[in-house]
Amino acid sequence: RRPLALQHPKLEEKVVDFEALIRDPKTLLLPPQAALVIALGTTRKKAGSEAAFRHVDYEMSLALARAASHSQARGVLLVSAIGADSRSPVFYSRVKGETERDIAAVGIPSCHFYRPSLLEGERSEKRSGERIAQILAPLYNPLLVGPLRRYRSVSSLRVAEMILNQCKDLKPGCFHHESEEFLT
Repeated sequence: RRPLALQHPKLEEKVVDFEALIRDPKTLLLPPQAALVIALGTTRKKAGSEAAFRHVDYEMSLALARAASHSQARGVLLVSAIGADSRSPVFYSRVKGETERDIAAVGIPSCHFYRPSLLEGERSEKRSGERIAQILAPLYNPLLVGPLRRYRSVSSLRVAEMILNQCKDLKPGCFHHESEEFLT
């Protein structure tokens, strides 16, 4: 949605007009057999409303997947969230689940959905609630055992590493990677 402050010889940056992409997925052409990583998202507070949140997290992500399908991508890898469920009574979890469900239906050969808990790492924007949780995580993570272990905070670098490794070996099918996978 905006330029990165990152440069690398193997990185090709495309700033996307998402409104045009939503209207016509063909406005974004990807290399054939590409693996598309979608790490797009916002918060309800930053978006300003549930509809605006849904526009970013659902509509824009789905438009990217449709563009990838049109370009004959071999895979799409989406950073979703713990608890994603299209039937959830919780708005955030429901939107994440609907996004996963509808991207899986686009017809891309390999779909991977990553469902981390709280992500540890630097952010360019200030999210005070997340920052407090990150500070407290070393204290409460050891207390989260058994079925609660899945709620331990997760290194954003570990999630990125898993996604990068998966891009190298995309098998056909739809796969969900739960938060516990990022802890090992």
